[in-house]
Amino acid sequence: MLIPIFSLLFYALFFKKRKYFVEHVVIATHFWSFNLILLGVILPLVSVLFIRLSKALNVSAEYVTNDGIASTALQICLAVYLFVMLRRSYAASRWYCAVTALTIAWYFFHIVWLSFSAFHGHPPCCLSNDLDDPRSSLPPLCLG
Repeated sequence: MLIPIFSLLFYALFFKKRKYFVEHVVIATHFWSFNLILLGVILPLVSVLFIRLSKALNVSAEYVTNDGIASTALQICLAVYLFVMLRRSYAASRWYCAVTALTIAWYFFHIVWLSFSAFHGHPPCCLSNDLDDPRSSLPPLCLG
């Protein structure tokens, strides 16, 4: 369901380019394919590499497995890919593509989380945590 959401987002952001909606769907599909490769292949491989490297250097694995660091690295990768993709696809100005890429990369996880919540009726965190377990750390939206 995320490809149509990103298609609509690209359509709204680049409506002056007068492209057919199907072209935005293709661009959104490329963007989502990159995300799946990044999140499903590259991130696990890099994480395993950094964990093994941290063990070899006697560095705490907490630094390597920190969600803040991983999220920031993912957002930087998304922003760079988006910038290049938007420049090639829409031939928009560097400034507009940079602002658009940074904004989408910054809010990417929020968009995914909200779309999952809207279409499945609950946020994704409720799937992996036991609601009856007092030790589980649930965000406030999962408690209701």
